[in-house]
Amino acid sequence: SVIDGISKYQTLVVKNPTAAPLVVDRMAFVRSVMNGLCKTGAGNLTIESCLFMTNGLRASSSAGGTGSGTDGKGIRVSSASGATVTVRDSIFRANRQTASDAGGPGAALMLSGCTKAVVENCGFFGNSLPLLVSGTGATSGNPLGDIFTTGSAIYSSVPTTVAGCRFSGNICIVRSYSISGGAIWFAAGSTGSVVS
Repeated sequence: SVIDGISKYQTLVVKNPTAAPLVVDRMAFVRSVMNGLCKTGAGNLTIESCLFMTNGLRASSSAGGTGSGTDGKGIRVSSASGATVTVRDSIFRANRQTASDAGGPGAALMLSGCTKAVVENCGFFGNSLPLLVSGTGATSGNPLGDIFTTGSAIYSSVPTTVAGCRFSGNICIVRSYSISGGAIWFAAGSTGSVVS
């Protein structure tokens, strides 16, 4: 099944105060205005054999509603206390900002505010950096000005295991912030994370 946000709407927003587990299997999320799948609240989340493609048109959090934000163009998990997030056998392709909003392009997968995460056998291709955002950064000579990102494919602030994944063509710009960049960014709180 395909959920198409037609670059105007969020494709799936899950607010889960009752801590019910959620499994999403064999779905495609395309052209979401902010995040392909946005999850807040407790309850484990399992994503299997899904496609997240061309999500994240805008970088203004007000465009996507509650829980949405710049990071996590494909999947955004935040304020999910007690949850374990598993993403398996899924593809993240060309999730990036293409409108000239302020804010960072953001990673394809953002993991924050949950207990731990596992990302297995996934592919991350061509995520994060817009091909062109007009009308920004004109004085700097760069189409994006000082916009930057921390982790073009994955950003995590929780202990995360990344295993058997492929990364290709994921780009982020490093301009004013020397600590930014990379395909995977493990932020504070991600101690114990493993990539294999």
